[in-house]
Amino acid sequence: MGVRLRVGCWGQLPLLVEDMHLDRFFQDIVRPSAALLGIYGISHEINFDGRRFVVTHKISKSILTEFDDRLSRYLAAMAGKGLPSATVETTIFDEQEGRTWQPYPARFAASVPAALATAVRLALGSETWIRTKRGPWMSDAKALDGEGTLTQETAQALEYAVGVCSQVGAPEFLEMSGDLSRLLVRPRGAPLDMISMDLEGGTISVPTTAEHSGTAYQGPLFGFERAMRQHPAVGSYLARARYAVSVAKEDAIYAFRDSAESRIMEFDGALSGRELNGHRLETAKTLVARLQAGLGDTLLGLSEAAQLTALEWALHVKALNQTPQLESDAEGTPRRPQLVR
Repeated sequence: MGVRLRVGCWGQLPLLVEDMHLDRFFQDIVRPSAALLGIYGISHEINFDGRRFVVTHKISKSILTEFDDRLSRYLAAMAGKGLPSATVETTIFDEQEGRTWQPYPARFAASVPAALATAVRLALGSETWIRTKRGPWMSDAKALDGEGTLTQETAQALEYAVGVCSQVGAPEFLEMSGDLSRLLVRPRGAPLDMISMDLEGGTISVPTTAEHSGTAYQGPLFGFERAMRQHPAVGSYLARARYAVSVAKEDAIYAFRDSAESRIMEFDGALSGRELNGHRLETAKTLVARLQAGLGDTLLGLSEAAQLTALEWALHVKALNQTPQLESDAEGTPRRPQLVR
């Protein structure tokens, strides 16, 4: 079963996190301690060679630990991309054999709307339209009680709406809500009403920034790029929204640095001078990985005491990873030592 993934301009943003280093860090270090909360599901049928298969795409939100959430916001503030916050898991159920399998690994996305757009693309494939069951994820695909048609136009509108959200700010600093018919967005915690995008009607409404609520602009969704340039009300809203995002970015930087300081000192206190080995070593590895993912190998931005303490752990972990280990051939004869990297 082939799958095509589209990338493009800002109206058709890459929907998957493509930074393989960040992807691997998330999967190896962060994801094991995250909780996956099922948000939405899309299922459809495929008939092949006289057999019926049910394909389900489950969209889940990653509920990170408080420290990982602060790390993600820090990365988004500093580099423009945080940790994946949503996952698309695809399964295929073979009714004849009664078995279920995963055709490919889970896809990671920057936000739930981006994951939903990814799921729509995976469901459609090269088809012009398909009939689906969909709705909020409750327990499994059988609980999806909504029905509707997915079209290429649906996919394009959702992708464009995700692009509009990016014009406000990175997902880590936004409140986003919606489904296949509507998407709402505003800066997290800002005293602004939400931009509303009607995906089925193809319209967008931008609220006023005045004290009293109201609509300052309403027009075609796919004309938003032009509206940004030509309508003062749209520009005014975006200016207020982007300022709120910039303030949130600054707060995120301070919050992660403070949290990193506390984490280092708490772990150092828990060690109580004991040697880094066994479970203490494994815990140190993951903490160092998180710290260096945000602050770099030298951990600049921390206080001198916290920096020196964590760098000692980092050097210890690195030395152990480079310890020569003897390997044996099939007959049990030791080979020359090789560095484990």
